[in-house]
Amino acid sequence: MRVFLKSVSELNSNYHPLENANKLDDVTYENRLYMHYGDYSIETRGIEKFLLVIKAISKIIFSFGFAYRSPDVQENLQGRRIDIVYINVEGGSRSLKIKESYFPKIDEDLYAFRKAIFNETLIACENGYINSKMNVVMIDNDPMLKGTETYNQLETLAPINTPYQTKFSVIAEDTFKVMLKRVAEGLYPVGINMANLYHPGGGADSGCPAQEEALCRSSNHILGLKTQSYPIPVQGGIYCPHVKVIRKGIDEGFAFFDKPLEVALVAVAAFDLRENSSDRQSLALPLQGKLDIIDLVLHNRFMRETTAKIANMLREMAIKGHQHIVLGALGCGAFQNPPTLIARIFGELFNGEFKGRFAGVDFAILNIFPNDHKNIEAFTNECEELNKNSKTQNLFI
Repeated sequence: MRVFLKSVSELNSNYHPLENANKLDDVTYENRLYMHYGDYSIETRGIEKFLLVIKAISKIIFSFGFAYRSPDVQENLQGRRIDIVYINVEGGSRSLKIKESYFPKIDEDLYAFRKAIFNETLIACENGYINSKMNVVMIDNDPMLKGTETYNQLETLAPINTPYQTKFSVIAEDTFKVMLKRVAEGLYPVGINMANLYHPGGGADSGCPAQEEALCRSSNHILGLKTQSYPIPVQGGIYCPHVKVIRKGIDEGFAFFDKPLEVALVAVAAFDLRENSSDRQSLALPLQGKLDIIDLVLHNRFMRETTAKIANMLREMAIKGHQHIVLGALGCGAFQNPPTLIARIFGELFNGEFKGRFAGVDFAILNIFPNDHKNIEAFTNECEELNKNSKTQNLFI
């Protein structure tokens, strides 16, 4: 068994933690010192402060072999500012991880930081991790991989026999945080992945900060996406059931959950309405200049295909039996879809084919960037009207 920390394998092509763990040299990487003692290496920050502690831990591990199970060692590991420890067992065939939350340094490259988080998540999803209680957690990816499917145009749903009095809400939190609140209530929610049309996971492997990438940094979702053909159908999407959420978000240091939590996701790609985008070209929209709502409303193809895209997503969610769904301001960020118009399309669908179809509908919309308040305002106004209509409907049942 060898103990080493995250990013050691990224030092350079000539240095590998397993191949070089017996060397008694120290290596600096991204201003962090990796100290090697026999078969073990530990990374830390503030090396002068923790040097004696780390040496003591290393000697304990070296002496007892399986000392990672020792309460004394656990206390030392969990009580010190040691970011992450990998434990490699069975001749390198399995990598496990001790949970420890951590945050980027002030001067750290955030893209590199998020990329490292994503790579760690992939390792944990494929090989497991050790949680805060020192229990080995293995991820069963098979249910998601077997159940993931691509859908396209779906038939209009028949009216529901016993409609719900649907509760609509806007919550200024990320998608997984909202979904996991519903999981805590005993629900199995399905959420939207506002996905990249052409590439599974979008820019997760390069550290991009968007919503799809955030989902992939905290779960095994990307493994399901990679089983499907791309691009995603214009009016369709990819349904991923049994997605295992194993990590918290950036605001909680990407800490690992003691056990995975299960949700479902539907990947849908919004139209990109930025200047000179391929979507503007394919939709026969002007390539230059800002598009206002009137232009888009009068443009029949944009309205027709956006409505179909959202309707088919809701049909898929309903067909799969989900009673609580978590949506978002689809395309209203970098892709510049007008939030008032997109919210209205959702509203018309929930007042029509999907009236009473779901027990609860949450819109998870973060309030981080300057224009985010416009998204929250537009969807809040729409949800208020939908809630009024839902109560009125209940009076006549």
